[in-house]
Amino acid sequence: MTAKKVLLTLFVLAIGVGAGVLIGHYVIPKALSRLHIPEVLKHVPGGAKGNVSTKTEDAAFKAGALEDVQFDPAKSNVLKRIIRMVDGAKIKEHVSFLASEPHMAGTNREEVVLANYVKDKFTEYGLDEVKVVSYDVLLSYPNASDPNTVSVVNASNGDVLWTAATQEEAIPNIPTNIGPAFLAYSPPGDVVGSVVYVNHGTNEDFDDIEALNSSAAGAICLMRYGQGFRGQKVRNCAARGGVAALLFLDPENVSPNPDAPPYPNSTFVSGSAMQRGSLIVVGDPLTPGYPATETATRINPSFAPLPTIPSHVIGYDDAKNLLEMLGGPEAPANFHGGLNVTYRIGPFSEENEEKVVQLRVNNFFTIGAVKNVIGVLKGSVEPDRYVLTGNHRDALGYGAVSPSSGTGALLELARVLGTLKGKGIRPRRTVLFCNWGASEYGHIGSTEWVEEHLLELQDRAVAYIDMAHCASGPVFVPSASPALAGIVGKAARLVPDSDSPKESLFNTWKRSSNAATKTDADPQPGDTGGASDNSAFNFFAGIPSVGFAFLPNEETGFKRFPAYHTAYDTLHMYQTYVDPVGNFGKTCARLNGALVHLLSEAVILPMDMERFVGKLQEYLDGLDAVGVSAQLEANGVFLADLRFEIENLRNVSKTWSTYVKSLKNVKSATIRRLNDQMMRAEKEFLKPSGLPGRPLVRHLAFAPPEVDQDRGVGFPVFTDLLYYINKLPPEAQGDGWRNLRFYVSDLIRAVQGATKTLEVL
Repeated sequence: MTAKKVLLTLFVLAIGVGAGVLIGHYVIPKALSRLHIPEVLKHVPGGAKGNVSTKTEDAAFKAGALEDVQFDPAKSNVLKRIIRMVDGAKIKEHVSFLASEPHMAGTNREEVVLANYVKDKFTEYGLDEVKVVSYDVLLSYPNASDPNTVSVVNASNGDVLWTAATQEEAIPNIPTNIGPAFLAYSPPGDVVGSVVYVNHGTNEDFDDIEALNSSAAGAICLMRYGQGFRGQKVRNCAARGGVAALLFLDPENVSPNPDAPPYPNSTFVSGSAMQRGSLIVVGDPLTPGYPATETATRINPSFAPLPTIPSHVIGYDDAKNLLEMLGGPEAPANFHGGLNVTYRIGPFSEENEEKVVQLRVNNFFTIGAVKNVIGVLKGSVEPDRYVLTGNHRDALGYGAVSPSSGTGALLELARVLGTLKGKGIRPRRTVLFCNWGASEYGHIGSTEWVEEHLLELQDRAVAYIDMAHCASGPVFVPSASPALAGIVGKAARLVPDSDSPKESLFNTWKRSSNAATKTDADPQPGDTGGASDNSAFNFFAGIPSVGFAFLPNEETGFKRFPAYHTAYDTLHMYQTYVDPVGNFGKTCARLNGALVHLLSEAVILPMDMERFVGKLQEYLDGLDAVGVSAQLEANGVFLADLRFEIENLRNVSKTWSTYVKSLKNVKSATIRRLNDQMMRAEKEFLKPSGLPGRPLVRHLAFAPPEVDQDRGVGFPVFTDLLYYINKLPPEAQGDGWRNLRFYVSDLIRAVQGATKTLEVL
């Protein structure tokens, strides 16, 4: 058998194993133990002005009082006061303290000093209750005394010929020392091998190099950031036989203008910048599906979803050095980036054939305590219904822009609403201010908290608003669950733009969107992905969310600001270039205040069920447009019944909307029932055992695909399974098509459940 045939056989076997894991998990539920679910809110003593009962229903609900369900909170004077009271200078003060030192999860600075700072501010601002909630979770750190190294060595005698930088280049008079670079949860290891360049490390990129008779098998995969989650790049490398992975930022994204000087003279970053980050996004990997409390039983790490090959990050200057040594075929055009080098696939060229790369990863693992800080502002009418808003506190360095600008804005909104509470003005529903810990390790704080309070949140939580990237640029980039997409535009119309206060944020959003799309249509928020703390709310608990960020101009083509997760996300960067006046942070807090107000004050929840169904139809039509529907039906996966049920749901949602709009003065009990029906409808799409291979992602209709957990898609299992099925020989595809039939059956059941839930009673 030829070497090529051997590789092909190994590849087919690898694909078969990968598909088998996904397919097998679809029909074999993974048992997830549940712990007792305590309530998040405890009794708040009465007596003070403005305090209300903590019982499930207040006196007005019990008395059956009538309420005007057409009340529009957007016209409320309270909202005008919220917007007027936000003080950008106070946000900057918070950021100055929060980002004055590095504060990685699990460190004293993060879990004691900053957690107490947020707790004390919530208390000072008059919130009814403030809790610090601790979880004991698996964390990963670099070894400061023996940092990870990437070296080029002589294969014959082991002499070290060149070693990459272990952390960013220092900048005079600006604190940038955050310790050596690393990728969280990479296993330790010492690997020697050749290098293969695989572009962004997507499945398609690996297919492309194999089409050129190259392979990652036995090699170190060199991949650039972009086009997907870093952890998936590493998994793809391992699945194709790679023995280690190296990631780097391409200047095409983080320093696109070669004539522009990098930081500290602009927001672009130099060739030593290294984006740190987690390789997993599942919460605490040792307590999957249940909270990492002190008494929790932890699984053996060998069964945890941890990376299997050593992985590390380098700067683009060092990546260029490696790329210059590569031979082999020239890379396809889409593999080319911003480095002045001929991009080749590898391995090393003839003149470098005596060289190999040695990667030494010395990361260590430990169980550490991480802390969420939860502030509670009780509702005046429905204290048992929650509107949650939050961002994370921990950083992989100084974290001035990400996440401290968001924490500063969250604290400022807490001050504003706490001040109004002191004047006797409370929201209708309870507002929870959530400051998450250990988000940079895979959204651990938010995931563990949702797992701990799952049943309570599914019964009581209206929505979650995420604000992780408050101030990294002028471009407004929102995302939302379909049912909440409409309130994003409504809120944006109520908030002045940061750069042009005489016009609304919506107007500038529309202008930039229209310029990009070449249309005059109103802009729409994107789909919610898995890159932030909304994940557990959306995809595990079925609670809709809104997320938003203010990002750099899209000239870089990159989703993040250049210094994201590098040593250069400093106070100097934030104060000099990103938000020197504090306008972006102010706009962020105002928009969050508007969203919280609209969701907490509306008598009937502002959930657009017609838009929800329209999104289902849009995704189904998308399958037709790209030929997926035809391929499915050719293999016995029929969508006609699903189309029929979605049409039924569309008709019911129209009837629902017409009915709600016809109401005027309605009894409180009816209001509660109508709102509960809308809250339950989306939860019909939760599959208890989770999606194939992903038990903690349970949303059948809207969730990130397994291949790119940063973005949201519709009907994610089609995306997940079709790639693997198409890579198998026809005789091995039967189980795949059969499991897609199971998936369609699940979707039909979910749509039928939502239809029943939304029927007007």
